[in-house]
Amino acid sequence: MTKKQGWKLTRNKLISRTLPEWLQERVDLGELNLLDEETRQTLLTQTLSSYLKGKPLWVFAYGSLMWNPTFHFSHVEPCTLEGYHRQFCIRDIIARGTSAIPALMLGVEEGGQCQGLGYEIPAAEVNNELELLWNREMLTGVYIPTWVEIITSANETVPALTFTMNKAHANYLPGLSLEQVSQSIAAASGPLGRNSDYLLKLVDCLDELGVNDVAMSHLKQVLLS
Repeated sequence: MTKKQGWKLTRNKLISRTLPEWLQERVDLGELNLLDEETRQTLLTQTLSSYLKGKPLWVFAYGSLMWNPTFHFSHVEPCTLEGYHRQFCIRDIIARGTSAIPALMLGVEEGGQCQGLGYEIPAAEVNNELELLWNREMLTGVYIPTWVEIITSANETVPALTFTMNKAHANYLPGLSLEQVSQSIAAASGPLGRNSDYLLKLVDCLDELGVNDVAMSHLKQVLLS
């Protein structure tokens, strides 16, 4: 493990808004382009314009937000997002990969169904918590903040915010084969750890929720075979 590995993503680090050294290096070398602050704030304002003020806000998590949300919430429960599915389709050189050996990270794409966690943020904390979430999810523009409808454990449909793929982004990698995905995940490692650990953590988290994501479980089997 290199000195840059083992970095932990925490709430305090997101609040500080200071880029870690290894991330700043990527920017300085021109390997990574970040959204400028004005663009990020505009996207946040646009997103909040569709939010019903004075009401709690739901966030739908399908990846690492399930086991490391970092934002404050008052309630969490298993939820289902119809019309989207998880997919390893994002080229990553900053978290669990490098420029030499890129990793693959999750997005959600149209089609199918995705089960994950729904977090309810109290109305009084929405602005602050979304600012923090923006510091995590909206650095590079690889995601699009999207309002969707999720189905709760009580079979109620509620509006929620999630982060879908920006298909115009240079790091979007559509149509990868199972072999390509498994080989990339097996090989890559970065400041936040091994790419394979991300997949294993994901499947473990889904198992704890009683969720069988067939594609992710199969990918785990291929990885461990």
